[in-house]
Amino acid sequence: MNQEPQDIYDIRPIIPLEDSSLLWLWLVITLVIVITLIIFLWWRWRHHKQTSTILTKEIDPYHWFIAAMEGLTTKNLSRVEHCYQLSFLFREYIERRYRFPATDRTSEEVLQQLQRAYYFSDAEMTTIRRLFAVIDPVKYASNQPSSHDMEWVEKSMHEIAEGHRPIGERQ
Repeated sequence: MNQEPQDIYDIRPIIPLEDSSLLWLWLVITLVIVITLIIFLWWRWRHHKQTSTILTKEIDPYHWFIAAMEGLTTKNLSRVEHCYQLSFLFREYIERRYRFPATDRTSEEVLQQLQRAYYFSDAEMTTIRRLFAVIDPVKYASNQPSSHDMEWVEKSMHEIAEGHRPIGERQ
């Protein structure tokens, strides 16, 4: 089985391959364009999300609270529903003003946080404790609040917000 180099030639002639570097160039260009498009769309989505977040937070907590309280008076709610809304608005005001999750915490946790941070004076803290003492039985025990209690709660909330309005607007 001694074979000479002439014996190992293929039957068919060698076919030269086309230069595929141009194909690779087009694939790379397409890949770069697709990645750039994905990054651009992600950036726009993120930027739009930040812009809408900024726009909703532009109004300061005091003015937001006053507008929300005025909007609440135009609704025809039962006393219990009104009490729920007042509780939520006041917690949301505290959350916006002092940037801690008051809507996700119990009244006792909110009071402890406010006490530790010294956001309010002792008289204001006493008022806030009484606010929660009036509102919580309505929320959790379905008690019917008196109209006197509801008026006092609204008035007290306004006074607390008024005492913490933006510095340039204080009287």
